Amino acid sequence: VVVAYDTRKHMQEFAREAATIFARKGIKVYLVDSFSPSPVNVFILRKYKASLLINLTASHNGPTWGGFEFFDGRTLGLAHEDINVSITDTLAKTEKVEYLEDINDPQVKDNIELVNVPLAEYLEYLKVELGIDFEVIRQAKPRVVVDVQYGTGVVIKQLVEMLEGQMPGIKDCFVFLHDEPRE
Repeated sequence: VVVAYDTRKHMQEFAREAATIFARKGIKVYLVDSFSPSPVNVFILRKYKASLLINLTASHNGPTWGGFEFFDGRTLGLAHEDINVSITDTLAKTEKVEYLEDINDPQVKDNIELVNVPLAEYLEYLKVELGIDFEVIRQAKPRVVVDVQYGTGVVIKQLVEMLEGQMPGIKDCFVFLHDEPRE
């Protein structure tokens, strides 16, 4: 299971709790060590050949919202109804939730692997496997406006900065309205 989260308040703590619950049950968990956008999290799901991605996000909603998205490791898409029903039915039957205060608890630490957000690998994936030609984009000189709103759009800026090192001038195609997530 991959557990990932965005920049909303307390999402990192919720992610750690979700990871400990799975780990306590003996399930291997790849816990993403920093906030990351959904497309990158699905890439992580694919990279580790996991069965499930639990993505803590509010997607395009305002900063006070938060929720869980489940991605199916078989399809790499949002989980189908059968998986969602199984999860929600199980949650509905839950009478008590036990919280672990320490992710390093011996019951869980061996089942949790912290993983970095693999931006360089993701960028290569965009180029090689998806066929995105950033050189064509740079030469076309489009004007792309990016508003990170409340989420992890700041990662787009990091990707553009990585590209700038490979092809000077691509950075000039982008205008960032809010460089950091705002509340």
